[in-house]
Amino acid sequence: MTASIDSAIVDQILKQSKDAQFRGIAEKVIEGKRLDHAEGLYLLEEAEAGSLKRLADFNRRTRVGDTVTFASTLYIHPTNLCELSCPMC
Repeated sequence: MTASIDSAIVDQILKQSKDAQFRGIAEKVIEGKRLDHAEGLYLLEEAEAGSLKRLADFNRRTRVGDTVTFASTLYIHPTNLCELSCPMC
């Protein structure tokens, strides 16, 4: 993404939400800071879905972009016992 698109998305995220607590959390996400437990819980339980989706999409795009990969050889064993030794972990 270009800087102008980034700033437009950031403006949209911050200006469209009327919730001051959400805007504060969004600013932390935009700055690349980690959220604490209470902030994550707030996003899960109380944040408006549209604003949360825009923030999550912005975070994904800045971290990993739009590239999608998959492993066609992935096999998940039908058990809840994990050996923690496979390359997927």
